[in-house]
Amino acid sequence: MTDSTPGQLIQFTTNDRFQDDEARSLLFRRLAPGTIIRLYADSAGNTSNDWVEILVKQEVEGYCVISFETSFEDAVIAVNISNVDGLDGKVSLMTVDRVIVEVQLSTEDSTPTVEPTADFTAVPMPTFTPLPGIPPIPEAECIPTVTKREFATVSNVVNGDTIDVLIDGVSFQVRYIGVDAPEPGEPYSSQATSQNTELVQEKTVTLVRDASNTDEEGSLLRYVLFGNAFVNYSLVRQGSAHTSISPPDVACDMTFAEAQNQAVSEGAGQWALIPAPLSPTHTPASVPNIQITFILFDGVVPQVESDEFAQITNQGSLSVNLQGWRLNAGAPEQDFYFPNFQLDPGLSCRIYTNEIHPEYCGFSFERGEAIWRNTGDCGYLYDDEGAQVSKFCY
Repeated sequence: MTDSTPGQLIQFTTNDRFQDDEARSLLFRRLAPGTIIRLYADSAGNTSNDWVEILVKQEVEGYCVISFETSFEDAVIAVNISNVDGLDGKVSLMTVDRVIVEVQLSTEDSTPTVEPTADFTAVPMPTFTPLPGIPPIPEAECIPTVTKREFATVSNVVNGDTIDVLIDGVSFQVRYIGVDAPEPGEPYSSQATSQNTELVQEKTVTLVRDASNTDEEGSLLRYVLFGNAFVNYSLVRQGSAHTSISPPDVACDMTFAEAQNQAVSEGAGQWALIPAPLSPTHTPASVPNIQITFILFDGVVPQVESDEFAQITNQGSLSVNLQGWRLNAGAPEQDFYFPNFQLDPGLSCRIYTNEIHPEYCGFSFERGEAIWRNTGDCGYLYDDEGAQVSKFCY
């Protein structure tokens, strides 16, 4: 269309050129920079239901928004989506502010060309709010850049890994992705809650989604940022929380694992309650220094969790033959005995519960059931003389 009047409105429920609750993508051509398009599931434009706001930043010959499910931003547009259960196939209202030349909306079965008449009703359009940015800090590089992002004000800190927030005046509970803090009554619970409070209480934070929107209790699952702080990471790094792997939300799992390894080695936070493993600075250069550096205790494989693993790393300067060494998974008879294998400095091996991965040394407990408890456990590494050389708890 070629109407330049701001405040255009298309009511799908009363317009024979559009089918209500069918649009799944948006194709536009030659839109002026500054054009704002809003799509609503609610025919009255109520933002308590699903809706999307699209800001055109740069004029191009043609551009297609292929879905109304994910927020993202590029050089051409910024798409900010607020959805409860998805907007695809639910559009009932579209509003356009500023100049628009031509629009096409498509469903799964057809791609109709739209040339609305000029009898649109002008509607007030609020100022577009840009998508929240992700701070340029190394520990935040793992955060997805094409998933939903939004600002929120923290109204209450529930515990060390959960907060209550207000988003556009609506209250939500948010659970931090990838981390788990001690529950009330458990050791270090109050300290974890205090640390979380210091980081976010009454602050306007950025929430970023991974693959899942909510957990089984209905809490939003999010990465949380404030200023230059990646809150999920900070809690793990300071020892206030430990890693919690919850597929499919695993974008930052390795980043969190590295943070936990550092916290454990330094005895930070809750890790001061257990003996810290030896570090190269405390080990003479002539003494082998093999440490348990990570345990993936919650595998993806259903029930048997055969993909669980413990990782050991040679943190010393000597190459070590592991023959006769033993890894214990925290219970009698849960032992893996190492064969004749040379582990060079700086290299790591994984010992899986019941999988063989040659790229990680090919070691396995060969157990038909999970051996690492999801509620907390410790791994112990013994040398060929039976002396404990490393302990890793989570």
